[in-house]
Amino acid sequence: MRLDIEDEARIIEADPTQIHQVLINLCSNAAHAMRANGGLLEVRLNTIAMEEQASTIHPDLHAGTYLEIMVSDIGHGMAPDVMERIFEPYFTTKGEGERGRASVWLSSMES
Repeated sequence: MRLDIEDEARIIEADPTQIHQVLINLCSNAAHAMRANGGLLEVRLNTIAMEEQASTIHPDLHAGTYLEIMVSDIGHGMAPDVMERIFEPYFTTKGEGERGRASVWLSSMES
């Protein structure tokens, strides 16, 4: 696992429970994807500048400075048909006994 947190990361106004839940679920899913062959899980925290034209892609965001949390892994990836469904509430590719709570946070993030 690699952790890369920018030295000058700022304090933000957010629900720490939701941030914790999202990170736990993303890292758990990454570990699940790498369980057969191992790999590297990386969590990064960076300051980014959102420009005015980005609002066409993300209309709820205004120009300004934001913190970006990035979770990446070198797991097997997702098939295109799975990628199309990842934001559906309760969608999972895990079998019985393997399911976590990712569907809960995905549902709450969309609300």
